[in-house]
Amino acid sequence: MSMKISKMSRITDRQSPAGEVMAPDQILSLIVAFFRRQYPIVLMALVATTLVALGYLLIVRSTYTAQATILMDTRKVQVQQQSMFNDAPIDAPTVESQVEIIKSDKSA
Repeated sequence: MSMKISKMSRITDRQSPAGEVMAPDQILSLIVAFFRRQYPIVLMALVATTLVALGYLLIVRSTYTAQATILMDTRKVQVQQQSMFNDAPIDAPTVESQVEIIKSDKSA
């Protein structure tokens, strides 16, 4: 019982009285004291989370996916004004070759 009272008195001795602001060096010393007391727990948590993160990175394969929809209109659109350049006619083999290029895995 006396041990509990002595621990409690040490804790309450460190606290500042009500209405008094603690100096920055007191706050820093409290933080340093906390980490000195708790460093094994903090260190174990840091090591455990690092190992879990590394294990996840080694196990899970990174995949990147993309999806695109392309609408090709093969009909010639009549423009009100005359174009400077004549558009080349679009034929079925041209469209099919472009579709195959888009479907290929090595296209960027």
